[in-house]
Amino acid sequence: MQRALRYVSVGTAVRGRRMAQRLRYGGRQPSVCDDVAEWAARHQQATAVPLLAPRPVTRRPPHTIEPSVLPEYTSRMTATQHGRYLVPVHDARIVGREGLVILPDNSYAAEYAYGPKRLRTLSDYRAPRRQRTVHKTGSYFPLLVMPFASPWNYYHWLHDTMMRYSGVADVLPDDTRIVVSPNLAPFQRETLRRVGIPDERLVTFDAREVWELETLYFTAPASNPHNSRSEPCAWLADTLRRAFGVTDTTPRRRLFLSRRDADLRRIVNEDAVEGLLRDHGFETIVPSELDLGEQVATFAAAEAVVAPHGAALTNILFAPSGTTVVEFIDPQFASNANTYWSLSEALDHEYWYFLAESVAAPRSQPDLHVPLDKLEATLARALRRPLAEPTAPS
Repeated sequence: MQRALRYVSVGTAVRGRRMAQRLRYGGRQPSVCDDVAEWAARHQQATAVPLLAPRPVTRRPPHTIEPSVLPEYTSRMTATQHGRYLVPVHDARIVGREGLVILPDNSYAAEYAYGPKRLRTLSDYRAPRRQRTVHKTGSYFPLLVMPFASPWNYYHWLHDTMMRYSGVADVLPDDTRIVVSPNLAPFQRETLRRVGIPDERLVTFDAREVWELETLYFTAPASNPHNSRSEPCAWLADTLRRAFGVTDTTPRRRLFLSRRDADLRRIVNEDAVEGLLRDHGFETIVPSELDLGEQVATFAAAEAVVAPHGAALTNILFAPSGTTVVEFIDPQFASNANTYWSLSEALDHEYWYFLAESVAAPRSQPDLHVPLDKLEATLARALRRPLAEPTAPS
């Protein structure tokens, strides 16, 4: 009963905020701006600095032993990658837990949230809370955890948030403050320092307030999770390799990424999987047990990476071009199957996948059983190269 009452009260609060929003905007949803650069030019605010030109992209199909390729891959074989720019906007606002950008005419910047369709699903757009407005003088660049991402997810932090800084550092004024989310994890703060953003330039956004900024430097996301772009990926990989002094990128290690420390999507027959992979020269690592520099150095020496779907696969960013990537896909969560294929294509890796078997678990997502015959058949085709060096007997 208490849970039901809570759902009723939350639903009532959301409906109340939606009604207040409709009243505020004359019975309509607030307007959406699809192109902030065009908006700024039309309002004679500033001229945008181009960062990347738009372009079409054609991807190779993933390799698989399955009888057919999942539509989550084939639907993304061709795509358009939007251009990027940096433009200063005066008196723009940052609002809500998702840190959405509102322009001075009250329109929402759709590019910040990967487009108008996704923007309209966010609670900070559909039912914004009334918060006090705080005016901030000076220049600011938002580098907040992106909408739809959990605060400390390794993939979304590196791919969605940090890649927004690519191409920006040389254009921003030196006194620009970098707006970040609260309660950053140690690896997030270290990433910021390693790409050249010292702690003294950071300012933490308070979602209980609306920040109206004297100058907000706006740019769209650099790389979409389902449509990774090569330039931002290369920038982040090269920047972090240099920052940690990693110069040896000779492909010589075969890595199996274990999720035994995770709360969900664990491999129930991991011992058998490890044994099979060991026969093919693989070593097992648990990436979360390594600090950021150790992960960069470890994957910089990878010639092959085998793993279930999970954030640890983000580390293929640091692997040499041409690394073989083999991913186990849970058929119940195939909607995200193309994430690391898209990233592999941007990095020129050789990507393979096959479907594992879902195993019910008392968690939000099932565990996985890996069919050993599928794994063996995939390795037989994917590992065309001999081991780079002999491995010690186990």
